[in-house]
Amino acid sequence: MRALAYVLVVASLATPAAAQRPAAKPAPRPAPRPAPRPVDHWVVDTTRSEMTDEPSVMLILKATNTVQGAFLETRPYLAIRCHEKTLDVVINVNSVLDGDANEQTDVRLRWGTDAPVEGTWSRSTDYLAAFAPDPAGLVAQLLAKPDLKFEFHPSDAAPRVAIFDARGLKPHLGLVATACPTLQDAIGASAAAPDKAALADASRPPAAAAPVPAAPTPRAGPLPAPGTPTGETNIWLAAVRTELRDLVTAEEGFYADSVRYTANLARLTLTPQPGVTITVELVQGETWRASGTHERAPGWKCGIFVGAVESPYTIGQKEGRPTCWQP
Repeated sequence: MRALAYVLVVASLATPAAAQRPAAKPAPRPAPRPAPRPVDHWVVDTTRSEMTDEPSVMLILKATNTVQGAFLETRPYLAIRCHEKTLDVVINVNSVLDGDANEQTDVRLRWGTDAPVEGTWSRSTDYLAAFAPDPAGLVAQLLAKPDLKFEFHPSDAAPRVAIFDARGLKPHLGLVATACPTLQDAIGASAAAPDKAALADASRPPAAAAPVPAAPTPRAGPLPAPGTPTGETNIWLAAVRTELRDLVTAEEGFYADSVRYTANLARLTLTPQPGVTITVELVQGETWRASGTHERAPGWKCGIFVGAVESPYTIGQKEGRPTCWQP
C-alpha cells in the first residue's frame, strides 16, 4: 500500500509541473518580401522651345539587344518626341535604311506573341532612322503590349530585328500628353494624367548655379546660353544626353569601388553608341566634367558636370543634368 501511495503522490506532483510548462512560442512569421520595383528603362529629356516657350519632351528607350551594323554592332533606340505640339515616334537603327523614291522604308512589327504586321515608315534625311506614320497609335499600342520586335531593312544587307521592352512608359506619358494634347485622344485621359511635378520642372527656367569657392580651373570667356535644337538634330543630341547620363551612372559605380572618379572611359566599360563622342575633360577630387558631340549634329555640343563646378557649361546649368548649346 505504501508503494502504491508513493506512486500516486509522485503522479500528482508531476501533473501540475507538466501543466505549468510555458506554451511553445509560435515561430516568427517571415518578413514580407518587398514588392519588386517596376521595370522602367525610359530616359526622359525635357527642353523648351525657343520660339514658343512650350515644353519639348522626349522619351528615349534603348533596345534590349544589339544588331550588326555596317562595321560593328549597334544598339537601336526608340524615341517618343513632342515639340511645339507635334508628336513623333522614331526608331533610330544607326544603319542606312533601304528605301524607295518617296523616302519610305518597309518594316515589320510584332507585338508580344502576335503575328508580325507589315508597315511602311518614313525614312529620315540621313537614312538612319524611321518615323512611325501614326505616332499616337503606336504609343497606345506600346501601352497595351510593351514587348515590341521591330524588323528593318538595312541597305544591301539582310533584315535586322530590334527588341524593345516598353514597360514603365505610362508614368511618363502625362508629361508628353500635356505638351501634345493629340496623344490624350489616343491613349485616354487616365493614361495621360499629367505628372505635375515633372511638368513644372520641365517648364521652369533653369535656376542659376551658385558659385563654389573651391572649384576647378574656370573656363575663359562668358558662358553660352543653352540652346533648343529642333528636328532631327534634337534626336541626335538626345542620344548624346543619354550617353552623358549613362556616364554619371558609370562614374558613380567607379567611385564606389575606387573612391575617385576617372577620365578613362575604358575603365568605366562605357562604349558610346556610333556617332557619339564623349570626352571627360576634367577630373579633380569629387568633381568632374564631360562633354559630348554627335557627328550628325555639327555645330552642337552637350555637357554635364558633377560636384563643385564654378563654371558649368551653360548659363544656369544644374549638376547632373546635361544641356546642349552651340559653341
